[in-house]
Amino acid sequence: MIKNKVTMLTEEQIFGINRTKIINEMGSKSAITDFAVILGAVPNMDFHVSYDDSLKGRTGCYAIISSDKHIKCVDAKGEMNWYSPYSSRHMGIRPVIPFSSIPINVINSWNGAKEIEYGEYPQYAESTLMLNHLDLESYYGKIVESGKVYTVNTQRWEDKPTDAFKPFEYKEYVYTENGRKFIKAIYIETKFRKTLWNNHTLSNGNTYGKYDVRYYNYRKKCDIILVRVMPIKWYVDYLEKIIISKNIILSGLGFNPSFEGNNYQDTEMNVYLNAYFAKDIVPSDVQKLVRKK
Repeated sequence: MIKNKVTMLTEEQIFGINRTKIINEMGSKSAITDFAVILGAVPNMDFHVSYDDSLKGRTGCYAIISSDKHIKCVDAKGEMNWYSPYSSRHMGIRPVIPFSSIPINVINSWNGAKEIEYGEYPQYAESTLMLNHLDLESYYGKIVESGKVYTVNTQRWEDKPTDAFKPFEYKEYVYTENGRKFIKAIYIETKFRKTLWNNHTLSNGNTYGKYDVRYYNYRKKCDIILVRVMPIKWYVDYLEKIIISKNIILSGLGFNPSFEGNNYQDTEMNVYLNAYFAKDIVPSDVQKLVRKK
């Protein structure tokens, strides 16, 4: 588990006079993962990060820690914007972690920005071909539970922002032939997203959100999506000694409307990142589950 506190980027780090080196090099826009979309975030079809014009490169809004009493975010254009507590659960999140206790093994470099992999998290929907393959392999008993779970929030935009965090656990599954990990996520349409885009196309090219389902249960028809668990990519800021998530990787969390923008420590986002996310990204040990060849 992460020893250092997990947090988010601040307004000063992105838009201040002395903004971080990573933002200077890579810009403030951030691509959004499929899992973040499934959890409530809204991708923008008109904007992409500069290095990726594919569906994976679509950008979205992510929350930042405000320097005043307003609740703010970086929008899909990379510009600062304000948002209501009532829509905050649609804001994406780019976690930030001090790296004093994290091994820095650079795997890539973009415009001078160093990129590393640290931890694992559900990120992108499996292709239709892989989905069909895994369905068949499940029939033959080659898909097993790893014993690990990922906790998310089931409260939605239609619920009052003052409603308490309502946890739901996604089980992690392993394909015993090669150790591939995934979860069976549930895509739930919300009224907020439905007024903007009726359906969402994820990076596998498939469109979901055809049913107006409110809660995580199987009593109503909804879309089940296999989301692959993958290493998280981070940018390294050596001056501030932090790593910044390359992508928006989660959503579905918010500010209570009684909290002002400068009371971040008391927000649902902050509590979740340190109580759940910090332990959820620790990789599961599945080697014993992988079939010896």
